[in-house]
Amino acid sequence: MGNRHNMPRKHKRTSRLLFLSVLILQILFAVFWSSQKAGFWVDELWSYGLANSYYHPYVYIEGPVEEGWVPGEYFGDYVTADTEHRFDYGSVFYNQEQDTHPPLFYMVLHTISSFFPETFSKWYGLFPNIIYFSITSILVYLWCSKLSGGNRNFALLAMIFWGFSIAAMSCVIYIRMYMLLTMWFVATLYLHSCMLMENRQSFRQLAALLLITFSGFFTHYYFSILGAFLSAGYICWLMLHKHWKRLWQYVVTMLLSLGLVWIVFPDTFVKIFGRDSNRGVQAYQNLKNASSLLPHLNTYLGIINTEMFAGHLVLFLLAAAAAAFFLRQLHIRRAENSIRTRRLSDASRREQRKEKRTEHLLASQSACAALGIAAVDICIYTILIALIAPYQADRYIFCIFPVIAIGFTILICKIFSLTKEKKKGFQAACILLLVLVAGQWIQRTPGYLYTEKKNNVALSQQYSDKDCLYITYDYNRYLPTNNVLELQNYQRVLTVKVSGEDYMPIDSALQETMTSPVVYIDGMMNVSDVIQYITNAGGYTKSTEIYPDDKTYVIYFEK
Repeated sequence: MGNRHNMPRKHKRTSRLLFLSVLILQILFAVFWSSQKAGFWVDELWSYGLANSYYHPYVYIEGPVEEGWVPGEYFGDYVTADTEHRFDYGSVFYNQEQDTHPPLFYMVLHTISSFFPETFSKWYGLFPNIIYFSITSILVYLWCSKLSGGNRNFALLAMIFWGFSIAAMSCVIYIRMYMLLTMWFVATLYLHSCMLMENRQSFRQLAALLLITFSGFFTHYYFSILGAFLSAGYICWLMLHKHWKRLWQYVVTMLLSLGLVWIVFPDTFVKIFGRDSNRGVQAYQNLKNASSLLPHLNTYLGIINTEMFAGHLVLFLLAAAAAAFFLRQLHIRRAENSIRTRRLSDASRREQRKEKRTEHLLASQSACAALGIAAVDICIYTILIALIAPYQADRYIFCIFPVIAIGFTILICKIFSLTKEKKKGFQAACILLLVLVAGQWIQRTPGYLYTEKKNNVALSQQYSDKDCLYITYDYNRYLPTNNVLELQNYQRVLTVKVSGEDYMPIDSALQETMTSPVVYIDGMMNVSDVIQYITNAGGYTKSTEIYPDDKTYVIYFEK
């Protein structure tokens, strides 16, 4: 008897140990790939600037760059917290009122930067992302366990599939608000599933929902899409089951969260409803362009296939079906050759219980409803994002990858559950998903590493005593932000704006420079013509490319 009672405890201890081991491995995995990040996309540098620049959201608007020469330190100051203005969240709010997004992500980044004033590090943005990733991975495990009625093996498998994917690591490495958005979305999915499956709404659950909804809105306006359709699905379920008291409690909670958003950051609804002159207006304009839906949707489906399924989703489904068919045939053959008996040994009963747990991946109809609402939510979200997003990039759908991972894990396990070889079927599902994860890493590495930029800052430091000219078209003035980490190392910097092939503004700039300047040339220009013009106008005899850049050419001119 004692051994029987100890078995469940031992099983729980083993499950917890496996969970903690996987979580620690995922954190170490995220730390490793974060350490490989060697450069930044311009939006990531804007993250630091908008978080830390004191009431000055953009490096090139309403500042000294517009007026003429600036010291190189000006660009470094843009992305670091000023000693005199540490923990100044009024500046963070102001910068985001002028920009596009809500301020929560930037507040966290500013807080960390404020502990290390006058310094810049990728880890100020990566460290909180790793924390968000860890919490999201735990939530994926808890959510799967909830959906499956406590099937820890299934939950662990889904956690592994998402947490070790290319998509998850890319989300961690990209220093923007998308990892935080993913965390809030998975949290609200888990909370809604708990309320739906437990058939109750406690005060604590509603309070947590209010906080999560507020935080989601305070992180990215796309949460309004995710939250709206998730709430709509949950409200329909409440109405279908005539839970009127819970319905009004839920609606009041949602309205309170929106009211809190309006009180704390009223500009939220100005931007969501497209009343500003930025992304909100652009989103509503894009919404009218229905002809772009199918090609954009195809692009996003390609991104999902690449970053979650190594580009071979159909192949893996066919492999799963073939393996399931083989196991099914094996079971039939064994059944034909075995002698059935009504009396089962204890070992056989335990085996049957294990098989039963494996077969019933979704605990109840309410679990099916919870997953169904989540599936509809991400489908509608993907369609709308395909219409309104300014670019077709993975970052806009990072938040839905955990749901895709869980759905695919259920699908594969369901396929193998049809074999009647439950234990071997689940083992085959595990092997297939692990091969799928490994296949992603054989083909590619995470995005946003920018390893080609790893030496750019060090190379620019070798010219710290030189003047720098930054030649660009007027509509490309965001480019200096892309190079702030290099520009901070030069003695002086002058942004030279040209129009078409009129290079006359370069002449006066050359007259004010030192003998041998470093020149950044907008990659959209005719670079060879500009180099030849500078060589002739400045009387230079030699031009050397210092380092490659994705948007500019960096040339050192000598006489």
